[in-house]
Amino acid sequence: MTDHRNIVFHQGALGDFLLALPVIEGLWRASRDLRLDFWSRQAHLALLYGKPYVGATFDAGGPEWLPFFQDDAGGDPPLPRGVDDAQRIWIFGQDSSARVAERLRSRAQAPTHWIQSFPGEGQKQQHTTDFLEAQVRSCGQPLVMEPLCLIPDPHELGDLRERIGRSWLEDRRRLVVVHPGSGGLRKIWPLPRWGALMQWLGGWGDVQVLLVLGPADGRIRSFVSEWEQRGRVGVLEGLSLPALAALLSMANLYIGNDSGVTHLAAATGAPVVAVFGPTNPVVWGPRGPEISVYEDSWSAEEILAPLPSERARLSVDALSSIIRRKLETPGGRG
Repeated sequence: MTDHRNIVFHQGALGDFLLALPVIEGLWRASRDLRLDFWSRQAHLALLYGKPYVGATFDAGGPEWLPFFQDDAGGDPPLPRGVDDAQRIWIFGQDSSARVAERLRSRAQAPTHWIQSFPGEGQKQQHTTDFLEAQVRSCGQPLVMEPLCLIPDPHELGDLRERIGRSWLEDRRRLVVVHPGSGGLRKIWPLPRWGALMQWLGGWGDVQVLLVLGPADGRIRSFVSEWEQRGRVGVLEGLSLPALAALLSMANLYIGNDSGVTHLAAATGAPVVAVFGPTNPVVWGPRGPEISVYEDSWSAEEILAPLPSERARLSVDALSSIIRRKLETPGGRG
């Protein structure tokens, strides 16, 4: 069998990477002898445990690609590793990446394609994965599309079970993972509403709530610490993405904002309740076997407000009805 090799360059955020991954995997499903060399964020690449299409992996933030982004780069910089003998090159990104693809076309032997990583203003509002799929197909490339499924590393699962303890397993408590943060402040459901939701979840005696914090969640750390001190929830901070994926794969329910973590939860097969406000779930909604989207509205001033409001109570009443249906659904993970 002939070994064909494509290069995939993607240096976007976690959510962007996960929304692109079904299309990238679709390349391999259409040609099972295809190997994909990835240039991306190393943390994201660590999620590809057990994926048979993964070839070499490189850090997209290194110096090899930098000259291709610089308008004033002099001369002809060396081609990044593997570019000179690849069969096809896929550059995912926005406008700056389009210029990279254009510069590569004049030097690389392989067809080089720029794939705009998400729709911009004035473009058709469609789901980002569908938007990417249409672009790749327009390049004459066949795809076999299937939902994204990330398999947790068994070693990460074992380590995580030891870290969080087995009490919630032994007494049959269900695990609810909550991520109240997001990389974009405006996408965070107001903290008073999260607080009211934590209060409500505390009334479920058979539920263990774990709050997770990522590197971009410093602005909500005091909120999370307050709930941890009350002894009502557990907190996990500083998990690697593979460890976080392992945790999410064990969850009976995940609740979060529009964030990369929410897309990761969906990719592990966890039942997901995603809270959307200023962003459009038609474009950015998670995809998975059991997804519910709750749309709400809020002002910037409400996000980090210290006290709950009547609006917080009404929002939580609406969201809790969705969560209740998932927790009360017989069978499955809930």
